[in-house]
This record gives sequence, C-alpha cells and structure tokens, in this order.
Amino acid sequence: MRRGRMIRRRPRTTVALCLAVALVTLAFVPATSAQFFPDREPTTADMVFGCNPGPVEELHHADPPIPAAAVHTADEPPRTATLTVHTERSGRRIEGAGFNLEHTLWSCQPFRRVLNRWILEPFQPEVARVDTGQLPLAPEHVSVDELGWDVYQATMDDPKYQPSWEMLERLNRADVKLMLGVWGMPGQFTDNGTRRGQLLPEHIDKYVEYYTAVVDYLVRRRGIVVWSATVMNEPDGGDGTLIPPDEFMEVARRLGPALAPYGVTLYGPDTASAANALPYVDRLLREPDVLAHFSAIATHEYFVDHAVEQLRATVRGAGVDLPIYVTEYTSFRFGALDRGQETTDEIGHMLDSLQVFASVMNAGADAALYWDAVDYYQGGHAAVTRWGLLRGPDDAFEPRTRYYGFAQVLPFLVRDAEVVASTLNGPELFAALAVGGGRVRPGDLAIVLINRSGPIDLALDVSGPSPTKFEVYVTDVEQDQEHVGRVKLANGAARVSVPARSVVTLAVSPAPDDDE
Repeated sequence: MRRGRMIRRRPRTTVALCLAVALVTLAFVPATSAQFFPDREPTTADMVFGCNPGPVEELHHADPPIPAAAVHTADEPPRTATLTVHTERSGRRIEGAGFNLEHTLWSCQPFRRVLNRWILEPFQPEVARVDTGQLPLAPEHVSVDELGWDVYQATMDDPKYQPSWEMLERLNRADVKLMLGVWGMPGQFTDNGTRRGQLLPEHIDKYVEYYTAVVDYLVRRRGIVVWSATVMNEPDGGDGTLIPPDEFMEVARRLGPALAPYGVTLYGPDTASAANALPYVDRLLREPDVLAHFSAIATHEYFVDHAVEQLRATVRGAGVDLPIYVTEYTSFRFGALDRGQETTDEIGHMLDSLQVFASVMNAGADAALYWDAVDYYQGGHAAVTRWGLLRGPDDAFEPRTRYYGFAQVLPFLVRDAEVVASTLNGPELFAALAVGGGRVRPGDLAIVLINRSGPIDLALDVSGPSPTKFEVYVTDVEQDQEHVGRVKLANGAARVSVPARSVVTLAVSPAPDDDE
C-alpha cells in the first residue's frame, strides 16, 4: 500500500453535529493546567480493559467563562499571503513522525483489524510512544518495604495486561520503534502517596528497581525491543511524578546504567513544554557521563508559542547532536478531552494541532509524536479520552475529520526526509511546512498549508529547483482529503486559493512507499 495514499471522502454524522454548534473555543494557559484529572483515580485492581473499559468517572466540568471566538467562514473576502520555499538551500534531515498509542487497546478484539488498516499502513509511523502501564504496576495497599521486583512482574503477569504486551510485539513486527513512557511511579515513593506526588529522594533506588523490573519483563521475558525509555513523563508537575532537576539527574545517573544491559537508552526530560525542559537540559549537558545514556532530548508542546528553537540552540551550542523529539503535541484549546469531553470544534482542533506540529518542525524538532492516535481509556483520567484521530470502541473506531487532515501531512515526514526552509508572510492564523524527499526521493517536494483564518490568496514562489505542477488535496468542513485539482508553476511561481479553515497539501507525488 502506498504511504500517504489519499483516502476517499467518508460520510460523517456525529462530527457534523459537533461542528454545527462549534462557536466557542476554550483557551487554557499553561499546558499542565489544561489537563483534567478525576476526583479519584481507579486502582490498578479496579481497571478493566476490552471494548468497554473502566471505571469511568462522570465529568462535571464547567467551561471557562470566556467570550465566544469568531469562526472564520468562506464568505469573508480573501486575504493575501506570500510563501517562498527555499529549495536552493540544503534541507534539515529529520527522524520522522509518529504517535502516542495506548497498547491496552489490543484487549478490544475489533481494534486488531483497525491498527494496520487505519494507522500503520497509511501513516507508516517511525516511532510509537507507549506507556509501561496505565497506572503504576504495583498494588496500592503494599508497603514500600514490601514492594520489589517479584511484586512488579507478578502484576505484569496479570492476564488483563497480556494483550498490551502482545501489541508491543505487533509494533515490533511492523518495525515501529518503541519509546517507553512512565505515567507516574508507585505512590509509595512520593511525598503524598500518589503517582502525581513528588519523588522522595530516599526512594530513588526503589524507583530505579521498579523501572528496571518492568523493562526486564518486557525485554527479557517477552522479547520486546524497546528503543528508549523516559526518565519520567512530565517530571515538571504534569501527568506524572514530580521530579525536580536535581533529583532528575540522580535518577538518570542510576537508571541509565540499569537499563543499558537490555539495550534500552533514555530520553527526556519529557517535560510539558520546551521552556520547562531548559533547566533539566542545562543540568544534563553539564554531565556527559549521564548524557551518554540518552538517545534523544525530548519535550511536549501544545501551543505555537514555544521554546523549541531555544532548546535546540542550547543543545547544539553545547556540541551535542542528539535529536530533538517532541514526544507529545496536540491542542488544549477545545475542551476537556482528557476527561472524555468531545471537542467543541473538530476543524479548529485539527488545524490548531497541525499548526503546533508545523511550528515545532520549523523550529528545529527532528521528530514529533501526536497525542494520540486512537481514543481509549486512560486510568489516570478515569475516562475514555477524545484526542484520537480515530474514535474509540463505542464508535467502531471511525475516523474523525482530523484523521484526514493529518493524513495529508504526516506520511511525508518520513525518516531522512527534509524540512525545507520557507518564508511566510500572511495572517497570524496561517502556517506552512515544506518537506523535501531527502535521501528517500531526491527532488520531491510537498508543501502543507494550515489555515485557521478565512480564505487566502497565496502567492507561492519556489526559490531554487522547482516542480512544474502540484497536485492539490484539501480537508475542511466539507472535504476529507479531497483531490481538488492541480496547480501549475511558471518559473517556480504560482497562485494558490486556500479555503477558509482548511489544510491544503501541494504534492508533487504521493508520499513514499514503505519499501522505498
């Protein structure tokens, strides 16, 4: 199957209803404060998976009382913009793209027919970020002194987790690199007895033992290949255990050598933003013996105003060439999706998320992973979350509109493709990303236009080697990855009509085949 194959428009029902009332966009400020948590997390013993997972806590959440934001429409007069794509310069080679993916989905049998058809084949992700366990793999009632290797692995032996490990094996067979995440350590190791408390320094060795036991189970007992493992998900106080920079370094100093015999490296700091990553990275760059265990510098980003460029400059300025990974990106501006609320604006969420993606790739990220591929239960939020390109089991994993918008973008971001420099002048809510074929297919070019505003009349100029024409694909409120025609270039120049609130892809040819 051809990577990035343009998929036919499919009928929508629930999405259309959602769009009809999409008049308000919710604005949240810090990334961590935009996450919503239940009054009470379930215990590991409480959780069930399969096609009707739970327990689910009902959401009682009042949307922030902010003024309704105007939604741009096709009736507005077109605004002008100019885009110059600098193909005369060498592009920046990238690591690829990927997804966060909940492996407990594998316990729902119908999903086994979905993974390959709707995720692996069309997107061919380079990497998938998965969790060790939805909650810490330890009984909550056991004392800290009683916790140990055998307790953790006995929990992982529970039959309800076996489909999870099978899915990791399935991803291995598809040559998808696995990045392991930890959504919090056993509460017995923290100051308040919960996974989201702060790590007590006297329990650092207990945490390293816990993590090593989990990796041992996956790698030695199950034969799963894990590329890299986070020190902690959002150690800056998000959805994970709080670990300040000094303790973070001490954990990494001990964890790196513990996981190395299993062929597993570290990545991090995996903070909720690049700005929050800087204090951790500053410490890490001063300790090369610890840094030697890392395969990537990683952060999350949920907004277009970020410090990814500064993070990259800090790392490169220290003479370190580790890739910069954005291990989560999405948009927090359209509802409490963590807690099971459907987005208030499907098109808005798609465009905002893709603009975040374009901004981090243009700012120097080497790879970015969307949060997340498919709706499913998250124990830490006691809800079936609603971030997915695909809906969850109750909706037969139906693609959302955002699926088709992402399918116009991510399949071109293959390993060893290049982000091509571009200069854009236009509305603030308009973004562009140019991708060259690199070593995969020299000379190929795709240009993605992400328009959160009204109609735009774009003057396009390819400064350097240029194709003679582009095929044009559109996803908006009316079209799902629709092939709408072609644009011809004369001496590298063309005019492109960009519809209101749309993602438009200009492609010389479809994205690369898997075997290319």
